[in-house]
Amino acid sequence: MTEKFTQNIPANAATLPYYKYYLQDMAKVDPTAQKKMTQAPVAPKDATPVQDRNDLLKPGYLKTEVGYCQMPDGTAFMANHLKMPNVTAEMLHWWFAWHGLESMRYVIWNKDDHYDVVVKNGTEAQLKDQSIPMAERIYGVSHTVTEDTGFGPEKIDINFKNPVDLGYDPQLLAQSDSDIVAAANGETALMLHVVRPVDGGIELRSRFWLGWNVDLQTHEPVRVIPDDAKIDGEVAKRLGLHNIKEMTNLAQILPGLYAENKAKF
Repeated sequence: MTEKFTQNIPANAATLPYYKYYLQDMAKVDPTAQKKMTQAPVAPKDATPVQDRNDLLKPGYLKTEVGYCQMPDGTAFMANHLKMPNVTAEMLHWWFAWHGLESMRYVIWNKDDHYDVVVKNGTEAQLKDQSIPMAERIYGVSHTVTEDTGFGPEKIDINFKNPVDLGYDPQLLAQSDSDIVAAANGETALMLHVVRPVDGGIELRSRFWLGWNVDLQTHEPVRVIPDDAKIDGEVAKRLGLHNIKEMTNLAQILPGLYAENKAKF
C-alpha cells in the first residue's frame, strides 16, 4: 500500500513568527535557468566527476554549472548555479542549523514540495549549542526529510558531515574564497552546496552525484547502487528543477528570516 503524505503543519503554526513566509507566494524562478535545466542533458565529459569534486573550491567556473546527465557508469550528475542577492554565507550556515528543528521551518523553504523534517540521533541540542561555531553545528547531524523532488513525496535521509570527512581538501578550503555551507551523504547521493561572494550577495553552486557516497574512513567515493543499476537522467533533471525552485525561494525569504530569528533556536 502506498504511503500517503501530508504536510506537517503544527496546530499553532499561525502563531509562529515565520508563518508569514508560508503565506507569501513562492519566488518566481529564473526562466533561463529553468530552461537550461530542462533542455537536453549535458555531455558526460562536461560533467564534474565525483573524484574531481574539489574543483568546486578552485577559482573560476566549471564546464557545467547548470545541467544534468547520466554518467557512463550508470550514476548521474546534477549541477545548479544561483545568485542570491542580499544573502551571506553566514545566513546559510545558520539556515542549515536552524531549519531542521521544526517542521514548519522546512515547509516555508518550499511550501509546494516540502512536507516534513525530523532531526535524527538526538542531535537537537548540538544544533542549539552556542559554544559550537555555526558552520560546524550540522556536522554529524542527520535529517529525515519528506519532500517531492519530481516523482511524488518520499522520505529521504540526509547525513551532514564535516566537508573534510567527505574528501574536501582542507588546504583548498582554507585558501579558497568559496565556503561549503552543506556537504552530506544521502541515501543514494553525495550532496554539496558551496557559496562565494559576488556583488550584492553570494552565488550558490550546488552539486549532486547520484549513486555515490564518500567513505568516512578513506574519504574516497564509493558507489552505493548495485553495479548493474543505472539512474535515469530524468531523476537528476527533476532534482535540478526542484533545487532551482527551493533555492530561489530561500534566497527571497532568508534575509528577513535571518534578521528576525537568528537568535531564536
